[in-house]
Amino acid sequence: MRLQTLQRRKKMSCKAFAAFLGVTSAWLSEYYRGRHDFMAKTALQIIKRLNYQISFEELCSMKGRGKDFNLYG
Repeated sequence: MRLQTLQRRKKMSCKAFAAFLGVTSAWLSEYYRGRHDFMAKTALQIIKRLNYQISFEELCSMKGRGKDFNLYG
């Protein structure tokens, strides 16, 4: 399950979803574009905020990010 899918299911804007995750909207936008690497601490924070609905592997995967952004969202 991708972050963007979870964002859509929660019907949240990018800004609201970023705040919910505890990151900035700029960070989330860069993540969606595949341009942002992050530390394990940030990944764990996001996973916890989503009640473990996403795995570390899914979060770190480039599948659905960057040029293929809309394929898996």
